[in-house]
Amino acid sequence: IVVHHKAGGLEFAYQREAEALQVMEWVKDAQAKDEHINLVVLGDFNATPTHKTAKVYSEGGLVGAYDFRDRSRKDMKDAYTTHASGRPIDYIMASPGLSEDFVNSSFFVLGTMHAGDDYDWRKGEEPPKGYASDHYPIAIDFTPDDSELADGGKAKPAAKGASTSSATSSSKHASKPDADD
Repeated sequence: IVVHHKAGGLEFAYQREAEALQVMEWVKDAQAKDEHINLVVLGDFNATPTHKTAKVYSEGGLVGAYDFRDRSRKDMKDAYTTHASGRPIDYIMASPGLSEDFVNSSFFVLGTMHAGDDYDWRKGEEPPKGYASDHYPIAIDFTPDDSELADGGKAKPAAKGASTSSATSSSKHASKPDADD
């Protein structure tokens, strides 16, 4: 499920929270029909981890990809920053069963996409040529287990050294959230 919650300052926090609650209602309905369903909610929440919008998902039982970042990095601030404002406002959240397939220490923010110090997202400027957004792509690897496939067959474990699947999120357009949220 890809989301882009309402941009803007704290005056729009209620709308972002309402959007998150609607998404979680859909997630809970899907889980009620299939308790083993693998779901991912990802995208631009326009909220930092301390805001209610982000907490709606974790309090609803989804597991955040941030928990699977490489904790040995010395530049930990960059392990969270997903927006040109220096804030973590983009997320990958997964159902508990799917999060068990996340590869530990594989979450990362592709921070090399920074448009440069001359670019100011607050002015509503288009990002410089070659930069699609004021958001940085985030990704996590996951390796599916041996659960049954839709056709009744079994998934085969990845061979050692084989690549894993990835979930990624990057906003396709520049949003203009206020520095407060």
